[in-house]
Formats: sequence, C-alpha cells, structure tokens
Amino acid sequence: MSEITKNSEGFKSYEYKEVIIERGKESVYANGYPNFGWQLESNSPQTLGLSTVILKFKRDRKIRNKAELTRLQRMFENKVNEIGKLERSITTTACIIS
Repeated sequence: MSEITKNSEGFKSYEYKEVIIERGKESVYANGYPNFGWQLESNSPQTLGLSTVILKFKRDRKIRNKAELTRLQRMFENKVNEIGKLERSITTTACIIS
C-alpha cells in the first residue's frame, strides 16, 4: 500500500501549449516562456512552411500564481506582436512615401 502512495505523490500532471511563430522570433519565445513556468519540449521547423516554426511547451498544472502568470504571459505576447507591427511599419511607410 505504501508503494502506491509513493507513486501517486510523485505524479505530476502537465498542461501543454503549441505556439506557431515566425522563424525569426523563435529565440524570443524560447527564452521568454520559461519565465512563465513553461518548459520547451520540442520545436518542429518547417511544418507549415519555410518561415514558421511550431514550439511545444509544457508546464506543471499545480504551479502557484497561475492566474498572474497567465496575465503576464498575455502581456508578453502582446508586446512581441507590437514589436512585429513596428518592424513591418518601417517598410510599409517607406513604400508609401516612395
């Protein structure tokens, strides 16, 4: 009976997340997501094309302050998207002016 108890205490359940991103932002996400409790499991290059990558993460379901981490993760994702928009606006503005 004690053996069953030992095994059940050592069990961890995980939640999983897949992120489809541009190849150039792979390191940003791979370095940013561990700050929110995620562990990089694998990446699948060239699954959807030459310019995209799928990153697979996992995280312990019983992590503390999960709601706050999720809020901060959304802020991180929004800021990365804003950076992408600003980078695209450089070339868009130049094309419009020319």
